[in-house]
Amino acid sequence: MKTQCILTSYCKNAKGYGVRRIDGKNFLAHRLSYAEANGLVTEDLAGIVIRHKCDNPAWVNPDHLVPGTHKDNSRDMVERGRQGNTRGERSGKAKLKEKEVIEILRRLSAGEFGTALAKEYGVGNTTIYEIKSGKHWAHLQENQSI
Repeated sequence: MKTQCILTSYCKNAKGYGVRRIDGKNFLAHRLSYAEANGLVTEDLAGIVIRHKCDNPAWVNPDHLVPGTHKDNSRDMVERGRQGNTRGERSGKAKLKEKEVIEILRRLSAGEFGTALAKEYGVGNTTIYEIKSGKHWAHLQENQSI
């Protein structure tokens, strides 16, 4: 019999995973659920990735969780079409929005200094350089000329 998904009751982090704070340390809810259901403690799971069969990071039904490796998890992602397009502001690491990057590119092409722009937008000088050089946000530079 197929069991139902269970949504975490804990707060969620930026990636949608349930998180529980215990003794001053954060634990991912699905890892806690898997450990408890299998008579383990979280330390037993060191180096083990707990994968979601149902592809939802907020779900914690231990019947829907399986142990594996990072390679297994990556293979799941590709096989299930979850890799998506994470460039630009869809990247979890993005500090800027596309509109801001377009404005930065425009202002750089008008002769403004990267150091001033970095300070204004609250990013490092390296971020501005990587935007200008095309290392990051290259997909926005097709119609820009610097």
